[in-house]
Parts: sequence; structure tokens; C-alpha cells
Amino acid sequence: MTVIQYQFSLADFDLDIAEIASLMGYPRGHMPAEILDLIEQEQRVFPAGQQVSGGYRLIPCQLAEDDHTIRLEQAVFAPGRRNFKRYKHAEAIAVFACSAGSYIAERSKQLMAEGQLLEGYVVDVMGSCLVEQAMNDIQQRLKDELAEQGLQITNRYSPGYCSWNIAEQRALFDLLPDKFCGIELSESCLMMPIKSISGLIGVGPRVRFREHSCEQCNSTTCIYRQTKSHT
Repeated sequence: MTVIQYQFSLADFDLDIAEIASLMGYPRGHMPAEILDLIEQEQRVFPAGQQVSGGYRLIPCQLAEDDHTIRLEQAVFAPGRRNFKRYKHAEAIAVFACSAGSYIAERSKQLMAEGQLLEGYVVDVMGSCLVEQAMNDIQQRLKDELAEQGLQITNRYSPGYCSWNIAEQRALFDLLPDKFCGIELSESCLMMPIKSISGLIGVGPRVRFREHSCEQCNSTTCIYRQTKSHT
């Protein structure tokens, strides 16, 4: 099993302030000074040893258009007709996972328990941005490496997105090393640590990368739904 994995230092991570502002509902460039101060304050106390970890495994795939399923080794995924179309022409799939670790969620929970609700919320959003930025970086590296081979990639999609049954997280993680990036699944297939993402990226010479269209998705949990900028 060949798996590519990356690690980023949480303390040295370059957070996208504009993205945090957008996720919090502020127009870009109009983040209140109070929020900026909170972000900088929390960054200063990030533990030096804490890391954001992510990676992927490339696996040849078989696509079945009759029932809109994707076979990866012994696992069969049913992402739904709409998601299946995104993988059209894929010859392989990059099965990925990425986690910001447990610190962010624990810190947010601690602040809220102390009655610092705004501070806790800001840290929670920071965690969402951290894991997405890390995966953006990994996805770009994958794209660049495959381009040298004449291959392209699709957007990344995950169980739970656009009616894709979240229970298929189990089959996804069965294709990766045990506790990959420190991630474990709850009985309801939620990832722990909570600031984690996973999914499939299509690979092939004829696949296409598209801008996400939030109007066509019925997901109510995607943090990027209101910004329409998820990559």
C-alpha cells in the first residue's frame, strides 16, 4: 500500500484571514478588529508540537454507469448520480484524509465552557480553515505531480456531500492505513478529531476540475456553502 502523507506545523500555519472572515459572514476586507485580535491571540498559543496531517492513496478505479458506483479494490462506493458524474472518465481515485488534530476542538470546547462563546466560535472556524487549507495544499501538490504525467484531477468530494451516504466513510478508511492521520470514526461515521475531512479525487487524462455550485447541492453542513469557494 503506497500512501503519500504530509505534515504541517500548526504554529507555523499561514491562516487565510479573508477566508475566516467569509466563513463568519463578514465581507472580505471587513473583519472587525476584535476578531482579528482573537485570531492572532489564539495563534500565539498554538502548541509548537501540534501538527496538521493529511495525505492520500492512489487506487485504480472501475466506474459503473448503470448504477453510478465506483469500485476501488473490494470497496464499492455509491456517491449518487450527481456526484458520480464528477468522476466521469476517471481512471484512478485519490482516497484522501486530512486532520487538524485534536487541539482545535478541545480549545474551542474549553473556551465555550468558560463562557467565552465568541472566542470558542472563532477557534472553531479557525480549525475548519486550517484543515481545508492543508488539504488545498495537498491537492495542489497532487495536481502538479500528476500534470507531469499528462493527468488531471477532479474536485474533491466526500461522503455526506450532496446526499452521498456518510456511512461510506467506513469503506473509505478501510482503504487507508489504520488511524490514518490520527482519525477514527464514531459509530455514526463522524470523524474524530472533528476538524477532519476525507473523500475521493478523480484522476485521469480526461477528467475535469469544476467550480463548485452550491445551488445544486442539498448539503446543510458544508462550511463553504455560503461562500461558494470550496475547491
